[in-house]
Order: sequence, then C-alpha cells, then structure tokens
Amino acid sequence: MLKRLSDLSNRQVLGVLLLFTLLSSGYSLVINLTSEHANFAEWGESWLQNFSTEMFGALLTFVLLEIVIGNRQDKETLVRQLRSSSSEESKRAAEELWEHGWLSDGSLKKAYLRNANLQEVDLSDAFFQQADLAKAILIRAKIRNATLRDTDLREANLQEADLTLADLRGALLVSANLQGANLENAIFDESTTLPNGEKWTTTTDMSVFTSP
Repeated sequence: MLKRLSDLSNRQVLGVLLLFTLLSSGYSLVINLTSEHANFAEWGESWLQNFSTEMFGALLTFVLLEIVIGNRQDKETLVRQLRSSSSEESKRAAEELWEHGWLSDGSLKKAYLRNANLQEVDLSDAFFQQADLAKAILIRAKIRNATLRDTDLREANLQEADLTLADLRGALLVSANLQGANLENAIFDESTTLPNGEKWTTTTDMSVFTSP
C-alpha cells in the first residue's frame, strides 16, 4: 500500500486531492439545496472559507510527504550507489551522503556494502555500526574517526587505509588485508576478531598485520 502511494506522480496526487475536493463540495451542495433553509449564497461563502483552509492543509501535507518520501528515496539510491563496483560512483555517493549528513547520522547502520569498491573514498566520521563490508575494497580509503563497531570486514582490502581513531570494537577482521593501514589511536576490544582469527588483547601488536 505504502509502496503504491510512494510511486504516485505529483500530478496523480494532485488529481486525487482535486477529485476529493470536488466530491466533498458536491455532497455539501446537495445537502444544502435539499434542506428546508437552503441558501446558496451562504453556502458559497462557507464553502470558499472551508475550501481555502482544507486545501492549505492538504497542500502542506502533500509537500511534507513529498519531502519525507523524496529524502528516503534519495538516501536509498545513494546507499545503493555506495556499494557500486565503480569507485568513482562510490565517491560521488559518499560526497552526497556527507552533504546531507547521512554519512554519520546512523543512516548507514547495518548497511549492506559487501563487495563495494570504496577505494580512496573519504568515509571519515561514517557510522557503519553492524554494516556488512565483507570483501569491500577500501584501499587508501579515509575512514578516520569512523564507527565500525560489530562491522563485518571479513576479507576486506584495507591496504593503506587511514583508520585513525576508528572504533573497531567487535569488528570482524578475519582475513582482512591491513598492510600499510594507519591504525593510530584506533579502538579495539576483546570482542574484535583479528585477521588471523584471534581476538584482540591489550598485548596485541597490530604491526604484525600492518607491516608484515
């Protein structure tokens, strides 16, 4: 039902509003003319007042729905583009997501970005909690201060990626390529699974993975 409504064009929506207005006006006129004290002039004045109020409310509702539905569709489109096999398309999508504030507001939580080509894409401050980035190409990507908690990064290529201050608590890094990656002040915990399949500990030397 909601899908059908969101697929209606602006012209169709306005047509429905106009039809509803005409039907309600016709019904009101019939009731007035069939009453004992029929007064067309009074009805017309009352109708114009009600019409202006109702149409203003209807148009305001339409505009607000258009904004909400339009933003949702734009966001979904950009997330699909973010998992593109083309890094250029992914870059453009990331830039637009950042401009709208959607890169860091939680819109990408649990996002499906498996196999995405995010090479050299700026994903700083991105909120990727519980996202699926398995097998994603993140070579030289800027992922500074990003939230990657409980994120699936299995077999992801993070060569020379900038993960400064990234939150990797609970992240799955099994078989991920971290060669040359910058992990300065990155946050790990005992639930983080490292590329070798072992859990991170306070004594883990991450240079084993970044400078093998």
